[in-house]
Amino acid sequence: MKSTQQIFNFTRQLNLNLKNYTMRNLIVLSLTLLLSSMSAFSQKLITTVISPAKVFYNEGGITISAKEVNCFDPKRNENMVYQLLILENKSDAIINLKAKQELYYDNVCVTCPNDEYNFTYQLDPKEKLEGTCDLDSHESVKIWDHQVNGQYKQILTDYKLQVVRF
Repeated sequence: MKSTQQIFNFTRQLNLNLKNYTMRNLIVLSLTLLLSSMSAFSQKLITTVISPAKVFYNEGGITISAKEVNCFDPKRNENMVYQLLILENKSDAIINLKAKQELYYDNVCVTCPNDEYNFTYQLDPKEKLEGTCDLDSHESVKIWDHQVNGQYKQILTDYKLQVVRF
């Protein structure tokens, strides 16, 4: 016959194992619910091209162009207009670029004194990097133009990219 202490130790160990198993299942369930809810709440923005891409830099196998698009968020009923940049490496070599975005809103350069608008790009051979309306599209390839019938009244009147290869 087992002593009371042995039974108590066995019960405690069994209880800990059950707790670990339950905790592990609880964590897996929580993560599954979190990931599924994130995909349920993420919403695709509706993209409408307003103007075709215009090339404003074409040198040494690299082409930089921009197209004007309307990004409509049905969930928030918002229309935002962006200039989406397209960087294309047409060469067979890796190309490194630095670009300073000079963005003029209502004829005032609001980004000129700001180093946050200095971007670095590395493009592999034949690579094409293109901005999208999606929320996770990097700001280096997505320039906010204006909001249609919304609270933000500023309008992009001009933009320039100071491009340097290195």
